[in-house]
Amino acid sequence: MRRGMTLMEIMVSLAILSMIGAMSWTALGQTFLARDALETQDGVRQQARIALERITREISLAYMSGSTATSGSLSSPNSFKTVFVGKDEDPIDTLWFSAI
Repeated sequence: MRRGMTLMEIMVSLAILSMIGAMSWTALGQTFLARDALETQDGVRQQARIALERITREISLAYMSGSTATSGSLSSPNSFKTVFVGKDEDPIDTLWFSAI
């Protein structure tokens, strides 16, 4: 009785091991590509969030009413009235404002 493996058995084992390695390498590469794509999308969303927060802050700072003046009257020289006009339109909404 002989012990050991034949050359054919070793070659089949190496082929199977190579296929498993190639599939693992491909799966790992696809995982890294997906991670990079998600990081890019996250960066874009973060920039959009920052821009919207800035727009919100600047619009809220642009709002000045008569109550901000010392006397609270629109007839006083240091009071302002801000008028906002917004339209809900497809695909882009619009907002106009004017301080008087």
